[in-house]
Amino acid sequence: MFIHVHKHHITVIISLVFFLHVKLLHSNHRHEVSLNFVCSALRIFFQDFYSPTTLLERVLKANIYIEPVLFILILSIHIINIRILSSRELRAFPCIYYFLGYSAATIVYTSLLAPTQILRALFIGWENTPVGCHIYFFVIFLGPYVARAMLILAAFDRYYCSSQPRLMSWKQAKRKARKYILIMVIIISIYLSPMCFIYYFDTTTGLCLQYRNLPAKIYIFTQAILSICAPTVMFILGILTSINTHRVILRLAQQKVSMPSRLMHRQLNRMLLLHMCVHIILTTPFGVIYFMNAFIESTRTPSIFALRYVFVFLSQTDYVVSFFLYILLGSFYRQRFCKLLKCFRENRYRIRSFQYQQPRSTKKFIRTVVLETL
Repeated sequence: MFIHVHKHHITVIISLVFFLHVKLLHSNHRHEVSLNFVCSALRIFFQDFYSPTTLLERVLKANIYIEPVLFILILSIHIINIRILSSRELRAFPCIYYFLGYSAATIVYTSLLAPTQILRALFIGWENTPVGCHIYFFVIFLGPYVARAMLILAAFDRYYCSSQPRLMSWKQAKRKARKYILIMVIIISIYLSPMCFIYYFDTTTGLCLQYRNLPAKIYIFTQAILSICAPTVMFILGILTSINTHRVILRLAQQKVSMPSRLMHRQLNRMLLLHMCVHIILTTPFGVIYFMNAFIESTRTPSIFALRYVFVFLSQTDYVVSFFLYILLGSFYRQRFCKLLKCFRENRYRIRSFQYQQPRSTKKFIRTVVLETL
């Protein structure tokens, strides 16, 4: 295990060694002096080693190893999500297009966050520049806001479809979902645009700081309200959708009317409800720390910042867990994932067989050319 030792650690230990040498020359109780020396050296060393500043540095250094893994994992998972959810059988469900929008927003967000976290671990923060200070928070926060908005739209769609078992055509579903996604992205972009103006670059410290005036505090307060309302709305819609779907199924069963894609409706409802619960659990800690730093200036300590970056890791795992939830709860998703793996294996086998046969065919072609020339 690698331990980062500061220069003043070495200075303290060298001075204590010199002090011990002097004491040993003028003392008859050498064992007692050496024991006191060891205890004092260890106490000073470990007190400084586990100081908040060092903890923040250790968390930042962990970005170098964790972020590339999360980057590759999240991108691979959501590319698979887009490939599976784009199948023809699922086009009639507008909810699927919102899941696709969620995956697209996650890919864009991860592509921006992973390099930023790695650069921060190297003490290179592009937000601490005159231009980056005004666009950093808008760019970084746009992805999570859009992803959460896609889950809210999916929850509204599930609630609406739970009372209407009749499926719409895939063209209508696609047109409806595209319209709502475009409107939501425009609204979120307009809402987040003040983040370009509530931060300023301090030339004396070289840091990007937040204004402490009243408009900035009001805007941050609206973000706090939205961060509370959005999960609440998602959870309530998920519960109402489950209740509504159960009532519709019972009513149709009494009337002896078959409900098309009843199993698909149930699976989509379960997937969405559990996904929203996991999303709330994994993203709430970062929101709490973020608003603490925004409203209470005394919480801007190195230890709190270290905890904030740990919660960033936790919120990123939300984009990984969704894949395993889909496999666990959706039989249609599992079937298409198995088909995708089967196609991948078959393609690999074809490529290998082609590479194996290609040298033989090349040799045969050269032999025929030589014979024809002769």
